[in-house]
Amino acid sequence: MITGVSLADAAVLVVSAAVGVYEREMAPGGGTREHALIAFTMGVRQMIVVVNQMDERSVDYNEQRFKELAMELATFLQRVGFNPERVRIIPAAGYQGQNLCERPSAMKWYQGPTLLEAMTALE
Repeated sequence: MITGVSLADAAVLVVSAAVGVYEREMAPGGGTREHALIAFTMGVRQMIVVVNQMDERSVDYNEQRFKELAMELATFLQRVGFNPERVRIIPAAGYQGQNLCERPSAMKWYQGPTLLEAMTALE
């Protein structure tokens, strides 16, 4: 990961929305925290955060769960040093193909870009 991120202009950080998994990965020493810190330290300034597994049973495409995680992630990434205007946080259900390339039929509440649209908009 270090070599790849040291050459990157942008990063896609995939986090799980599943209850328990997200909390463990965001705890001190958790992988999500470490990957974000490493990316910033290595010079990445643009990031797309994919909140994946929105289809998982404990989440069930819940808009409130996504909003809570998005707010927590945005706060954390800003503390790390990322400019909030250069970070996109996107809900997805990769296994179901929700919000990857096409609008998510299971998340009608989401009005932002798909993952593909967000990646295309990177500078």
